[in-house]
Amino acid sequence: MLSGRMDPLPSIAYVGPIFGRFPLSVATGVKRRIDQGLPYRLLNAGTLQLSISERFINGLRKDDRPAGLILHTPSRAMFDYLSRNPVPVVQTSNRDLPHAFPAVVSDDREVGRMAARHLLDLGFQVCAFVGLQGYGYSDERRIGFESELRERQSPAHPVHIPVLEIPLTPGSTDPLPTWLAGLPFPSAILASDDSLARRIQIVAGALGIQVPDQLAICGVNNDETDCTFCPV
Repeated sequence: MLSGRMDPLPSIAYVGPIFGRFPLSVATGVKRRIDQGLPYRLLNAGTLQLSISERFINGLRKDDRPAGLILHTPSRAMFDYLSRNPVPVVQTSNRDLPHAFPAVVSDDREVGRMAARHLLDLGFQVCAFVGLQGYGYSDERRIGFESELRERQSPAHPVHIPVLEIPLTPGSTDPLPTWLAGLPFPSAILASDDSLARRIQIVAGALGIQVPDQLAICGVNNDETDCTFCPV
């Protein structure tokens, strides 16, 4: 006859945002895999604010601390935590490159190449890119996009590749309206993510630019909210 207390299953913690399709799908995927029989508990520290997630992890009792972490974007607080509590870590974001830990992420250069092939197949000769300055995934998507366009163009069919990288410095002037107004039409844009594609669509509408007749916009990430309200 067995007696005594049964030890709880070790836990895996997800630490990151739970807004946006991509991070939410990561957290959901981990939960689904555990529900299918993986011998772990999910310690969901995902919140709307990363700092709250970090305080939650740091405040756990020693015997309830996770056996492993799935991190969206590592921070100084998480590096400090891991220096005191070394556990296996997997990173799931391409925002900061190079990765600090082993990562499971998309091939962002191939994402850019796929978008370039699609826009070229539609016959566009002005294929622009709009990204976020200092974001690794944005840089990688731009590199793949530009590389594919340059490899596939010919003297008979040259491709113009305007690029805008928007700074996220507080108080900086938004360069998007002036840049959009200076594009030749018809043009196509690859935005580095769906939220930026939605922003481009709003600014284009305010400028009287017709989407998609004058300006085709391609986003990335299949974000449900942005795709629902952005006709691109």
